[in-house]
Amino acid sequence: LGIWSYQQQYQNDGLLSVLGMVGRKFLKMWYLTEGGNLKAEAVLLVCSLLVVPLGLVELWSWLKSGTLAMQLLSITVAYWILIHVLVVPVARYMVPILSILILAACMRVDKMRRHKI
Repeated sequence: LGIWSYQQQYQNDGLLSVLGMVGRKFLKMWYLTEGGNLKAEAVLLVCSLLVVPLGLVELWSWLKSGTLAMQLLSITVAYWILIHVLVVPVARYMVPILSILILAACMRVDKMRRHKI
């Protein structure tokens, strides 16, 4: 269903429209709930804003690190993010990935603290 939506969007509105839809789905997958509870979504959004950017930066550094385990973990997380963007952006499916991103964000904060960045 997700890929079909992208095809329809591309045929009707062009590439920029598809890129906008991908961007919206990427952002929504970190806080969107199936129930539509605005309070729960707001809490998830705030938590995600604190964790996801730092976690993604740290995952990028893991990918470039040369350590096989870190590279595999980064690739696995990237795969699941891509699948969720393409199919269905609902936060409950991101729980396993979010725990890895929380760990990565903590490691990034520790690096920043030690290097005074």
